[in-house]
Amino acid sequence: MPPPPPPPPTTSADEPQDSAPAKLAKDKLSERLAKLEKLKARRGESQRLNREDVKTDFRKKQSNEKLEEKQELKRGKAERMLAKQTAEMNGEDYARHRSMNYTIEQVEQWEDRQQQIEENKTKGFTDYVQVQAKKYNRDIRELKPNLHEYSVQKAAHLESAKNNGQHQLQANAFYRDADSLSYANPEDKVSKMAVARVVEDLAKQSERRKKASRRREFNEDDDVTYINERNMHFNKKVARAYDKYTGEIRGNFERGTAL
Repeated sequence: MPPPPPPPPTTSADEPQDSAPAKLAKDKLSERLAKLEKLKARRGESQRLNREDVKTDFRKKQSNEKLEEKQELKRGKAERMLAKQTAEMNGEDYARHRSMNYTIEQVEQWEDRQQQIEENKTKGFTDYVQVQAKKYNRDIRELKPNLHEYSVQKAAHLESAKNNGQHQLQANAFYRDADSLSYANPEDKVSKMAVARVVEDLAKQSERRKKASRRREFNEDDDVTYINERNMHFNKKVARAYDKYTGEIRGNFERGTAL
């Protein structure tokens, strides 16, 4: 039996065809390995950040903010006492030495704050005019106007008046007073944020009114059966409990028909 014929020899043209797919597969494998290394690095970084966050949360839970504030206050008080003792030992005026570290702006802010605290103190009820004035001043202090929107509206009004040749008239319309007959510009629409701010302010005022003590009604025609306010409340409690039993007897005493 004759031997099988040998395989045909490979040509040089076939070699690039076999090596090109292998090279492409090798490049893809290298690219995937590089992506895998990047993902591993990102996973390691994420795990490290997560561990740091867990440690930070644990330290926050272990720490007591109020205790730290107290310690900080005590530390500041101790430093002031030490500085005062040092100044007295050196024959210096501690208040003067301490005031030398403040700027003029800081001193003025401190004086304004003390004056505001003194004005805001509750000095008892005098009349409703004073109460209303105090409420008005508080609402004005809490008002936070949008200066940017105000500047934009002002510039638009003045520009429109300048183009129409009515600068003075438009200026008076923008700065209306009690004697002005100008109406609001219908083209100027109030923003939703401004409306929400007004609604929030009204809700706050409503909550304050609910918490405020209301004035109790006093009827001058009622019989005065008490000697002071505490005795008045006690008599009302007794009346609620026993009036249904003693009403007839008390009526007989008042009419003079009691036996």
